[in-house]
Amino acid sequence: MGIELREITYGSAEYEMTRELRNRIMRVPIGLSIYDQDYTFEVNSRIIGAFDGDKMLGCSIVGKLDGEYCLDFLCVDDTVQKSGIGSMLIKDVEKWVASKGAPVLILEARTSAQKFYEKHGYEAYGEIYLMKNSPTDHIRMRKYF
Repeated sequence: MGIELREITYGSAEYEMTRELRNRIMRVPIGLSIYDQDYTFEVNSRIIGAFDGDKMLGCSIVGKLDGEYCLDFLCVDDTVQKSGIGSMLIKDVEKWVASKGAPVLILEARTSAQKFYEKHGYEAYGEIYLMKNSPTDHIRMRKYF
C-alpha cells in the first residue's frame, strides 16, 4: 500500500469523498447522517486525505476554535484501521499545527479512540460527555508542543 497524503479543497469532489467516508464510518453506525448536519465551517479548515491511488482510506480535518487548533475529524476506513494510516494522519496534523506556532492541539475523542490518542501523547481532561453531533461517549484531549 503506497499511501499519499493530499490537501483537499472544501467543496471539491475529494471533499465529498471525505463526507462519504466520515458518514459511513462515524455516523451511519450510530443511526445518523452527516448530510443532515451543517459542516460549512469546514471551508476554513485544513482538510487532508490519505489515498491509495484514487481510493480515499482516511482523512483529517483541523480547524480553529477560540484561537486554538482543534482536530475536528480523524477518520480511517474500517477495512484498513490499525494499518498505520491514522498515525500517519495525526503526525501530519501535529507537524502542521506546530509549524503554525501553536502550543497545543485539542480534540474531542470518542472514548473508543482514547487509547489511540494516548499512544500519540495526548492527555484526557474533563468529564466524559455526549457530543451533540455524535451522541456517543466523548472525552476532551490535548497535546502540548
